[in-house]
Amino acid sequence: MFALYSGSLAEPGDPNPYAGGESLVLPKLWFAGYRRMLRVRIETGPAMQRYRAASRLN
Repeated sequence: MFALYSGSLAEPGDPNPYAGGESLVLPKLWFAGYRRMLRVRIETGPAMQRYRAASRLN
């Protein structure tokens, strides 16, 4: 669970700290959290807000 959480708190471009380790699950969990962070940033960012505002006008 900590790997998932730390992935969601990562910044874009951060390397996976669990990559290359003995575990196969921890890098996948971290990456799932990282993808969640990217999705949230894209969906709630200023560019998406402008896009949605413009699409409501049409």
